[in-house]
Amino acid sequence: MNSPVPPVRSSWDRIDGWLREHAPTSYENLARPADAGAVEAAQAEMGLRFPADLVDSLLCHDGLLRWGSVLPGPPPQSVAQIVAHWRDAQRDRR
Repeated sequence: MNSPVPPVRSSWDRIDGWLREHAPTSYENLARPADAGAVEAAQAEMGLRFPADLVDSLLCHDGLLRWGSVLPGPPPQSVAQIVAHWRDAQRDRR
């Protein structure tokens, strides 16, 4: 039987708790939540809607304060980094 995927906020709560206890320096590298207005502005500029899980994640942590390896895989991107990457891709298409 498959278990349901927990909400993003619940997952971040668990990750945050583990990092605070076992890797406090990594925890301190996580940025504060993104501003909901910045998320909306990014979506408007890009002409799309982010997946709900991405929005929920950004509203938990807006990327990292400085480059680092907090989680396996690439570091989480901030709203500003997502938009910058999108702008670069748009420029490259011209």
